[in-house]
Amino acid sequence: MDIGGMVPPKYEDAAFPISIFPYTGVRYMPQPSCWHEDLEIKLIHEGKTIVNIDSALLTACTDEMIFVNPYQIHSMPMLEGNDRMYSLFMVNLDFFQACGIQSLNLRKVFLQQNIRIRSHIQNRRLAEILQKILLVTKEQPAYGATWIQGLLLEFFSILLTEEVSGKGTEALDPARMRYYHAIAPAVEVIHSDYNKKLTSGELADRCSMSLYYFCRVFKRVMGATPVQYQTEYRMRIADMLLRDGRMSIAAIAHMVGYEDETYFSRCYKNYKGISPRQEKNKV
Repeated sequence: MDIGGMVPPKYEDAAFPISIFPYTGVRYMPQPSCWHEDLEIKLIHEGKTIVNIDSALLTACTDEMIFVNPYQIHSMPMLEGNDRMYSLFMVNLDFFQACGIQSLNLRKVFLQQNIRIRSHIQNRRLAEILQKILLVTKEQPAYGATWIQGLLLEFFSILLTEEVSGKGTEALDPARMRYYHAIAPAVEVIHSDYNKKLTSGELADRCSMSLYYFCRVFKRVMGATPVQYQTEYRMRIADMLLRDGRMSIAAIAHMVGYEDETYFSRCYKNYKGISPRQEKNKV
């Protein structure tokens, strides 16, 4: 299925549609906003990984997982301290059927029944299964397919029993995805250049749209005006950095694009209901 210009992952073996990529010592490397039908799982080995999923910033640490449901918009912002070592698992929705296993149909579960999995998973059993898959892939590549099939069957059985967050009809709306594709350049630049003052006109130009039409489409897809979304995204990053506790309020204000610390504090209080200092003192 190809929605709004989405490019699905390619698998080396169509009869075994899974890809596993180790990322070690990745520093400050952003991932642009994207979406796809396939399931994406990040298993964190060391450090912390910050991921933006459907405009929510999530932080996962060692032995935790980030799970991306079909068609969820996701990216990895460039943030100082976002060092990470993780493994990425890409699993096609037809994996089990391609392997001749009919007992679990991921396409039916995720697209017809519209089951949604929690984006941030802290489940030791699931982490251990993924670690076993990595070990099999490394040490027994010639005989690993059958083992991996069994391990993945166990993984998804536990996942669909213990980590379901509900149903997300809106997230799978093809019309919304087509509109998102139209404003994707604007969303991407807001995520990557959140420290810069971007006007709605500049964002509209990036999307080759009139200002009026761009603002209408943006609000329909993102649920906020371009200015509101940019401010909220900055505040989410500031909130995460304040809770981390290692940077001063002035440094955080500058990092998210505010030269005036007082104005930043006022914006943060409007967003969170408490001042940056109160938030930092909670740490």
